[in-house]
Amino acid sequence: DGRVRTSYYQVETGRRSSSKPNLQNIPRDARVKRVFVAAPKHLFIMNDYKNLEVRIAAVLSGDESLIGAFLAGKDIHAVVASLAYERDYGEAAAVLAGGASELKQKYAAERQTAKSAMFAFLYGASDDKLALALGVEVALAVRVKESILSAFPKLAKMFDNLQDRAVRLGYAENAFSRRRYLTGLRSERRAIVNEALRKALNTPIQSTAADITLTAATRLEKRLVKLGLRAGLELEIHE
Repeated sequence: DGRVRTSYYQVETGRRSSSKPNLQNIPRDARVKRVFVAAPKHLFIMNDYKNLEVRIAAVLSGDESLIGAFLAGKDIHAVVASLAYERDYGEAAAVLAGGASELKQKYAAERQTAKSAMFAFLYGASDDKLALALGVEVALAVRVKESILSAFPKLAKMFDNLQDRAVRLGYAENAFSRRRYLTGLRSERRAIVNEALRKALNTPIQSTAADITLTAATRLEKRLVKLGLRAGLELEIHE
């Protein structure tokens, strides 16, 4: 039918990975997005778990500031951006919610940097890798990371606890008891140990998010069948 379809593979965390082609990592370019076209008499409907991994981190860490920000309806990434770039959150939020302007474009770019930093940070990226992911100097990447730790101090304690637990037990575990054994922790090569420690950080968060998403997808598919709708699940995209 002339359509391009992806292939899915399940990885250790429980996530599904897309390849040939990878449709989970498409460029932020409107021209690329225009190639995604629904079948005749069909349309695409998007569901989004907003900040799912960050919300999971809030629960796992018990950080009152992070939980409070969510309960107050604040934009978490705008909060971090305001701290990193020394701006008033209320002013930044108002600009971001307002009409098009150069200032809005600037604040939106700063927010995107903070968002990328938050996810890279939660997945255990080093300062160098964080800077590479953000496309900024290491000094700015460190400043953004320090802003995250300053705003939500219990995240650092959570990471220490996750690593200590993994070293003690030999595996990382998500909220639903899915285990990921980390044999690299016993390696004599420091680089392999460091990679295992990084997995100890990101697995509880990433794997919990994956299981929540897969459970929702399974329930949704059953519901669509029960309702007799000519609909199906096309693509899962994660941060």
